[in-house]
Amino acid sequence: MTSLLLSLSSLPKQSPALAQNNVTNTQTASSKTTTAATKFLTYENTTSGIKIQYPPDWTKESAGQGVTFVLSNGKNNSDPEGFLAKLNATTIAGFPPNVPVKAMADGVVNGYRHFLSNFHLESYTNTTLVDSPAIKIVYTFTDPKNASFEATDIATIKNNRLYVIQYYVQSPKYQSYLPILQKMAGSLQITK
Repeated sequence: MTSLLLSLSSLPKQSPALAQNNVTNTQTASSKTTTAATKFLTYENTTSGIKIQYPPDWTKESAGQGVTFVLSNGKNNSDPEGFLAKLNATTIAGFPPNVPVKAMADGVVNGYRHFLSNFHLESYTNTTLVDSPAIKIVYTFTDPKNASFEATDIATIKNNRLYVIQYYVQSPKYQSYLPILQKMAGSLQITK
C-alpha cells in the first residue's frame, strides 16, 4: 500500500503544458540533444542507497526516498508539471522480505485502475532490475485535462528495500523519449 501511495503521488497532475499538442522546434531539438551520445552525469544518494545516470540537460530533484529527473519543456523551469519527460527512482527501506514482488505489483495495478482516468494496462511482465527479479508494468492513462500519458513502472525488492523506477511522458512524445528513459533505468545501481 505504501508503494501505491508513493507511486500515485508522483504521477503528473493537471498540467496545461502537458495538454498542449504542439511541440516547438526548441523542444524537438532538446529531445535530439538528450538522445544523442551525451556523456551522462551520475547521481548518488548514500542514504537511499541508489546510484543512477542522467543526461546533463535534465534537472534532478532529490527527496528523502529517492530522486526525480525532469526534462523541462523550456517554458517555465519553476513549473514542476511543465515537463517533456519525467523519471522517478525511489527506494523504501524496511520492506517485508516475504512480500512477493508480484503481489505488490498486483496491488499497484488495482490502485491505478481506481485512481487513474482511462487506465489501460498495456503489459505486465517479469524482468530484472539491479540483477534482481522484477515486475514491469506498462500502461496508459489520462490526466484531469485529458492529456494522454504512457508510463512504465519497474519494481524489485532487494535487501529488504523496495526499488521502483517509474517514467512517464505525454503519449505523442513517448517513443521519442523511450530510449533515454530506458538507458537511465538500466543504469540504476544499489549502493547499500
